[in-house]
Amino acid sequence: MTQYSSDSTARAKDANISNTREIEKFAYSAQEWWDKNGPFKLLHQMNLVRIKYIVDAIMALSSSFSKTKKVINILDIGGGGGLVAIPLAKAMRHTQNGLKCDIIVLDPNQCNCKVVEDKASELGMHNINTVCSSLEDFAANRGKGGSCDYDVILLIEVLEHVYNRVEFLSAVVGLLSKSRSICIASTMNRTVTSYLQSIIAAENILRIVPKNTHDWNNFIKPSEILYAMNNISNSISISNSEKKDNTPFTVQDISGMKYDVFRQKWSMSKNISNNYIMTIGNSNNK
Repeated sequence: MTQYSSDSTARAKDANISNTREIEKFAYSAQEWWDKNGPFKLLHQMNLVRIKYIVDAIMALSSSFSKTKKVINILDIGGGGGLVAIPLAKAMRHTQNGLKCDIIVLDPNQCNCKVVEDKASELGMHNINTVCSSLEDFAANRGKGGSCDYDVILLIEVLEHVYNRVEFLSAVVGLLSKSRSICIASTMNRTVTSYLQSIIAAENILRIVPKNTHDWNNFIKPSEILYAMNNISNSISISNSEKKDNTPFTVQDISGMKYDVFRQKWSMSKNISNNYIMTIGNSNNK
């Protein structure tokens, strides 16, 4: 487990970039993370659709790479107990073109990183590593042997728990490869529908999600993610003329994810009024 810390940790907390209460909220044991009937039951069920979506997006991206590139570098931000990284690594083993992946799970909770390491070791997955750090410290260590440019960055059920998304997404943009790369974000839209379904129904009536897991005011519209990333990208280009290839981002795909309470099953949907997953790529992607 790699750890990064610096004075920026204190500054990040002061700036409310990484909300401490949100970080502490998701410190769980291995038994809790990997109990398919436990507190993350909905996320385990969601994996049936979101892992396929992520693999498909990676395969589409890989078609633009040269034939000499055989490894995709993936950064899973706020990866928790590895509920995405581990099944994704499994799925990538079975791709037709033999493409491999190296995954870094970035999480500020040491206990979560330990859960990932133990689970990956148990399954013999040596291409998964963890970094126990805030995103801010991780990005600050870029260029010091601590990180690299990533082909794929995953923000899976993370953005709705971040309280200063401009600073957060600025770090994301800085870590993406400037040639061909994608950011895949899965989160919740800020609509009347999401309030009724995710807060009133899921948390307060049906109790299929622990109460106070989400703050509806912190849900984010797809347009807000894209707008923030493009503003950040343009600001970097203006302030650093050497980064001429730091071009604006576009939405390559967006899909809704719908939960059937009675069948306890997720499916893809054209309706993005509640849960959605989107692929954002820079304009160098062909």
